[in-house]
Amino acid sequence: MYFQGMLTIDPSQLTHLERVKPTKGFARMGYLLTGGLAASQEERETFCAVTILQQVNLVMRSLGIDNVVRLAKDDTTFYEDTQGAEGDLKLALDEFAARAKFDGTNLFNTLNLVLEHHVGDLALLLDIRISRTHPVGDHPIKITVNGLPNELSTEDGEEQVRKRMEGVFASQQNYDDFIARHRKAFTTFLEEIEAAFRKNMKVDKVDVKSGVKIVRPKNRVKSRGDVPTASGDYYAHDPVYHGYYGYGDAFFYAWLWSDSCHSNHIHCHDCTIVDASGAEVLEVGALGFQGGEGDTLNVDEPFSVPDSGDVQVFHGHDYAADVSDRTGGSFDSISGGSESGGWLSSFADSSDGGSDGGSGCGGSSCGSGCGGCGGN
Repeated sequence: MYFQGMLTIDPSQLTHLERVKPTKGFARMGYLLTGGLAASQEERETFCAVTILQQVNLVMRSLGIDNVVRLAKDDTTFYEDTQGAEGDLKLALDEFAARAKFDGTNLFNTLNLVLEHHVGDLALLLDIRISRTHPVGDHPIKITVNGLPNELSTEDGEEQVRKRMEGVFASQQNYDDFIARHRKAFTTFLEEIEAAFRKNMKVDKVDVKSGVKIVRPKNRVKSRGDVPTASGDYYAHDPVYHGYYGYGDAFFYAWLWSDSCHSNHIHCHDCTIVDASGAEVLEVGALGFQGGEGDTLNVDEPFSVPDSGDVQVFHGHDYAADVSDRTGGSFDSISGGSESGGWLSSFADSSDGGSDGGSGCGGSSCGSGCGGCGGN
């Protein structure tokens, strides 16, 4: 189990943002990303996105979030924290400056900034993506937030994690109280992010969604060494799957959760079951299903859909071959995976119809007044 939140932000009045003088590091980033181009359309679009990144940085710092985990341009990682450095934004920008001049690709499609933060009982990863171009109705800023309970970290050893989880799963009431307590803290944090964007950046719209995810491994995980690693595709998984420094300890408990739900006959509701890579398998509604029945959460047997319960089945996951799509009754089939189905889907759709086909900024955030994006 872990918490996932998604925010999409549509900035407004980018002419105002353009007037905010970039910091030295961000000004240098804009120059390097465009290869020093003087007045091309691409440069204007790039400066628009880099300016947004600067504003996102200011928003995060207003919340006390300044620990950088990763800074990347498209598929090229320019900085990744492998030592747990604190307040390392400047270090990340210096690393970018040192390497970008040797990069053969001057322009970019996506800037990716991953930050870490701790608040109360939660360890948090924030994956922020800034798109250089975006279709009409899409938002150029997309933030995925993952939250993990600090008390279940393996910092004190794996056995301590198991002992603490015994208390969580001692009863249905204990389980529900644990989820509710941490979910409230997580949603409060998301609300603080939304409020910070509205206060520090002029925005047309901020969409926020959140939920609980339960990892259902294919095999029993007995130790941290058994935890599978995600592929190098940073755009296909939640940030918790990428083994960022310190988060292997924080995420281990989640691989024991499914088995604990099954063995303790927990009634699971209002959550999403995901496979080992984070792809959505089942969306579970308020009525839920009994985790001790069948093999839905039994890691020692092949996956199966619950015989009864309030669930919807996704396509495009590790268990697709094990699942016979069922429609009607309590079961519905949902097309797409974690990027396109269930409660994560279509919540940013505010299009007036049509698309710019990816050329120029095009969205409402880069309207006719956006000199930095070539809107004029």
